[in-house]
Amino acid sequence: MFSSRNGRSVPQVGAEHVFLNQKDRYAMHTMSLTIHRLWGTMSERQQLPLYRVFIIRQGEGNLIIDTTTYVASEGMIFFTTPYQFVDGHWSTSTLNVMEITFHGDYYCIEYHKEEAACNGVLFNAMYMTPFVSVTERKREEIDYVLHFLEEALANRDRDTVKRSYLQLFLALCAAEK
Repeated sequence: MFSSRNGRSVPQVGAEHVFLNQKDRYAMHTMSLTIHRLWGTMSERQQLPLYRVFIIRQGEGNLIIDTTTYVASEGMIFFTTPYQFVDGHWSTSTLNVMEITFHGDYYCIEYHKEEAACNGVLFNAMYMTPFVSVTERKREEIDYVLHFLEEALANRDRDTVKRSYLQLFLALCAAEK
């Protein structure tokens, strides 16, 4: 999804990909939001220029962020900032993780700090853990919002709708922390 501007190809604002395959999942431009599911194993060390959220739905193991190892299990949500190293080693083959990725140009956490209250709480929290453990009740609420976010992505709804669902998701997570 590219358009031509001044003779150069540039990505169109608002284009997104849902459920990308392994080869194509990071071939995104800076104005995107993606959701995809990781099944089976996650064992490649990655450093991306994106904000990333890992929602552990099933399975358990170790999630290594930079040089720190965290025990990850069902009901935990991890948050990483651009260029942090992420590596996962799972002790079960029944891994089910939803990963949300977005670029800072798509949703600026510093600009939206009043609405979502996630900068310094979920992201860029140097002296706090990079995860939240959610209760069953809160997990149902978060799943409800994520369902609508996935539908908005699949239906190619307006960016303002997708950003609103993302903001609501982040606000719910920040309130839980």
